[in-house]
Amino acid sequence: MTWIVGATAFNGLVCVADVQATFEYIDKSRKPRYFNCVRKLHKVYQNLYIGFSGDIRSGLLMIERLKAQMEATYGANELFDIEGQLSILQAHLVKTYREFNPNKGPQLDLMFFWLKQEGESPLYEPACMRFIAPHFGTSGIGPLQINQSGSGKHSAEFQALVDFLSGRPPREDLREKIFGNISVIPSMWTASKIRTLLVKEGSNVSHAGVSKTFLSVVAELGWNKTVSGATHERVMNALQGFGFEKWQEKTRADTLHMYSFDLNEFIVKIAELVDKDPEKLNEIVEAIHAFKAEENLTPLCELPDFNEVLHHHDAENISISNLCSRWSDMEEFMIRNGIRLGECTATA
Repeated sequence: MTWIVGATAFNGLVCVADVQATFEYIDKSRKPRYFNCVRKLHKVYQNLYIGFSGDIRSGLLMIERLKAQMEATYGANELFDIEGQLSILQAHLVKTYREFNPNKGPQLDLMFFWLKQEGESPLYEPACMRFIAPHFGTSGIGPLQINQSGSGKHSAEFQALVDFLSGRPPREDLREKIFGNISVIPSMWTASKIRTLLVKEGSNVSHAGVSKTFLSVVAELGWNKTVSGATHERVMNALQGFGFEKWQEKTRADTLHMYSFDLNEFIVKIAELVDKDPEKLNEIVEAIHAFKAEENLTPLCELPDFNEVLHHHDAENISISNLCSRWSDMEEFMIRNGIRLGECTATA
């Protein structure tokens, strides 16, 4: 009973999760109870976050264990990665899961979000992978992809958001309801814009077991530091109308800053300028040369910070410090609220 979305963008990664826990009683005559009380996104290592959905006990205990093991195992300059070690990680997840669940197999998804350096490249890249219990098979890895987990994926409106972010047309009635008259579905997003759209539009969706308050984490590579803002603006202004366009469009709750570039149109129009407007041609060439002369890729070789934000909904009074981050926190919460685990299941 949750909604977690993880996405990799050209400039980083983003993960968004609600904070609601669902307590469903074994005695079905008793109504489920819902509390906005659990942290579903956790920083496990300096370049790794893990989100979970499903059985709260298993999720929190496994994340606690993984965090402790990584802190004890990795050296000062080592980072998490699974290159060449996927089967080892999967076997370890299965072993840990069975240790905590020797007699049952509750539903659990673990979504890993991390930044990595591929091969000998010094440049950081984002990655996202979902591991699904009990065998911890995987779903999704690599650049420019989006993954979701939890009961929220069965919501038509949540699915429409994921479709839109994936470049697929959402269901027609929901496209009009959420995205209005947007002229084109974008094929590329920044990590921060993915977060903004998911949080603003997601908070308008009512779905049992999913809060309207969301916790988000974004890590953005330093593309905005490779050239100065003035140089970036100069080249965009010079290219405007020559295969490059920028404009704004609105969704139900957000504003999208849209950009497009058509290389074939750029080549044709540049060729026309040779005779028609050599002064404009010189302006474009000088702007591009200035951009290339100033460009510095060093910021892309630096591990960015993870930026964590709790997005409050007006109708929900939640403090990030009060969210249960460990299973012991959840046990104390249940005692305070008269909930006996033997009488119900605790699900995120």
